[in-house]
Amino acid sequence: MAHEAALKFFSDFIESQLGIVYDERNYYQLVSRLEEVAKKLKIDDIPGLHRKAIAGIDSKFRDLLLDTATNNETSFFRDPRVFQTIQSQVLEQYVAPLKTPIDYRIWSAASSTGQEPITLAIVMSEIAEKLGPNFRFQITATDICDRALSRARAAEYSEFEVQRGLSQALLAKYFENLPNGRWVAQQKLRRHIDYQKLNLRSPFHSLGKFHLVLCRNVLIYQAIPGKIDVLTRIAHQLEPHGLLFLGAGESVLGLADALESVSNDDRAVFFRLKRESLTQAA
Repeated sequence: MAHEAALKFFSDFIESQLGIVYDERNYYQLVSRLEEVAKKLKIDDIPGLHRKAIAGIDSKFRDLLLDTATNNETSFFRDPRVFQTIQSQVLEQYVAPLKTPIDYRIWSAASSTGQEPITLAIVMSEIAEKLGPNFRFQITATDICDRALSRARAAEYSEFEVQRGLSQALLAKYFENLPNGRWVAQQKLRRHIDYQKLNLRSPFHSLGKFHLVLCRNVLIYQAIPGKIDVLTRIAHQLEPHGLLFLGAGESVLGLADALESVSNDDRAVFFRLKRESLTQAA
């Protein structure tokens, strides 16, 4: 009974802070993650962790709980169709060579250990080679997890990690092999990426407007009210013809009235502002 009470306590706390829902169907994931927290704090078991939490959750304990509660599974070019679509959409919108400068702004929400924003920097660099120097881009990468952000800023990856999604040609072009056998993204990619700590439940209007937003495999863990809230606010951050990509199987149907879905020949689905929303904004 004490074990069940502990799981209920931590699931409620995590949902209140992040919007991530753990219920009886995925308690096994919560158990695994709480056991990881207990081990790091040198506490014997989950009931012991519960007793510590009831006594008071300080900032260090809170950050460790929330960092561990998030899913940081990622890889380079995860779902290649998404990045093929991004490239085709951008190249369709702009004609090479560009006569006037374009500052293309991208937001990688829940960027984890950095593979997604680095992938975006590679894709945009390839696009810039076609559109010329007037195509400039900047990527804002945000995550709630300090450990993930620290790794992302370092941009250093193991042989196993770079083999997950990167071709040998792109690896040679955009990464350097370190003496320890690991690989680091070159500065020509990293200079385009600004990493920030952000909880999507918090206000993010100060980030400004974006031409492209990726918020993939994040909302799937949220309850419906949380999904509606985040999607509504993301819609406000999109430029008039901006694009939003969610995870495979995620949708805005019934969740964001201002957005509509679009599919293309690459069989990737993305979202943009409805025409009536553009008219109202104008």
